Amino acid sequence: MKWIQTIKLILIIIFSTLFILSGTYLGNFINTTVFKSTENYSEGTKLGTADLEGIRIEEVKEIVTNELIQWQESINITVNHWGVTESLPLDIYKFDILETVQSITDGKVNHYVVMLDKAKLARVIDYTSFGLANEEIQKFESDLLQIAQNLIVPDTAIDLANYLNQTNTDVVLSRGEVTFDLGYQFYVSDLIKETDIVTLPANGVFSFTEAFNLETVNLDHVPDSRKDAMSIIATAIYEAILPSTIDIVERHISRELPAYSELGKEAKVIPGEMELMLHNREGYDLNIQFIIQGTTLIAELKGPPSPVDYKVVQDDEATYPYKTIIQFSPLISIGGKKTEREGQPARYVKVLRESVNVRGDVERINISEDFYPPIHKIEVYSLKSTQLSNSQKGLKESAIEQSNTHSTSRSQAIKNNVDEFWGEDVVTKGQ
Repeated sequence: MKWIQTIKLILIIIFSTLFILSGTYLGNFINTTVFKSTENYSEGTKLGTADLEGIRIEEVKEIVTNELIQWQESINITVNHWGVTESLPLDIYKFDILETVQSITDGKVNHYVVMLDKAKLARVIDYTSFGLANEEIQKFESDLLQIAQNLIVPDTAIDLANYLNQTNTDVVLSRGEVTFDLGYQFYVSDLIKETDIVTLPANGVFSFTEAFNLETVNLDHVPDSRKDAMSIIATAIYEAILPSTIDIVERHISRELPAYSELGKEAKVIPGEMELMLHNREGYDLNIQFIIQGTTLIAELKGPPSPVDYKVVQDDEATYPYKTIIQFSPLISIGGKKTEREGQPARYVKVLRESVNVRGDVERINISEDFYPPIHKIEVYSLKSTQLSNSQKGLKESAIEQSNTHSTSRSQAIKNNVDEFWGEDVVTKGQ
């Protein structure tokens, strides 16, 4: 019967151990469940950005609900994708208040329990329109969840372009082409041989003189052809960025339209005096690559593909005739005349940037209004008054005939500007 006593002893020990353990854990369980509602949260307990320190546990559900209602009333989550800004509906979020309250850990930073309704989100944002990869979509949706998990109120729109993996998606967005005289070829090639690619930094400013290390150049020792080569490159860059989202911070033009530039597309650069500065508003870098083909310089703007279509529109283009300046000189034989300088008409154009976004909305932005004043023709006559009188009369009739060829639809501001350069129909000046 000794073995029976041994078994009884073992059973007593087992039950005693279980009793002690159950008393310890059961008491803690009862304390944390049955009597939980009588406690306050300790220091460091947070739900999202809300501090729960000192809050009674039975009150937290009401507080959580009120915080969520206030957030929903104040939040406006906007997403920018290729020129279209969408406000996301709040029903893309599915909050679980009960699970949120039950999952709060005392002394810790906690988050709202929420799920993202991806089907509803996809009806608002078409990922396929701009080619986001799966991992990029997951990152975007994860950031959207974090906003709701912490009841964050974003102060700016979420830009989907920031989620693009730029290294895998660069394409030629637009290009500029400038054809120049053979005499500039050496200088253009020399300037870009070490800078065949320039970067427009994300959310930053591009400076032509900085990009080509021209800040300290001494122009007194620079040939005129090299100076012109700088403007040729700047013009190619400017032409390339016109049909894009790039903002023009600073840009200059010459008094006369150079032969290498089209009207409305010139950008003149003189280090220390005239600068070409551009602002890249995108959240990623854009690059400009240069290619020389004979006497043609090509500037290609490269970056992630955009479903927004940009194009340059020229409006109100106008030509104003020049006038003739008559001069007298004893060096001209009697009855003779000499053309001292040929004239060129004044030219004006308004340049606009037109964009069509993924919804088909068309927007036009005024980029510039370029005006090149006329170059008056200069004719030198002999001092013989009778010869001059007939010639002058003929010149005036010619000037009147020229004036009938220009367009009648001109802005008053441009007319006043042109009149300052014209003066009277025929200007006479002794020599």
